[in-house]
Amino acid sequence: MKPPQTPTPTPDDVLSRFAPFQAKSAGMVAEEFGVDRQTAAALLDELAERRTMTKVYGNTDTPVWLRRSVG
Repeated sequence: MKPPQTPTPTPDDVLSRFAPFQAKSAGMVAEEFGVDRQTAAALLDELAERRTMTKVYGNTDTPVWLRRSVG
């Protein structure tokens, strides 16, 4: 018997786990929600398109997403 699958989180599920100005990588979000990195990156990119998150690279090739301030 297969173990139950974890439902794919919504962008709002992901956003609810970020504090204002907190940064996380797609890998961190993937681990937290039990999804693959591509799914996590797609959710984070959708939030960036909605302008609730900012995607930044800093001095690396790996982006992180920061939650914008609330209000």
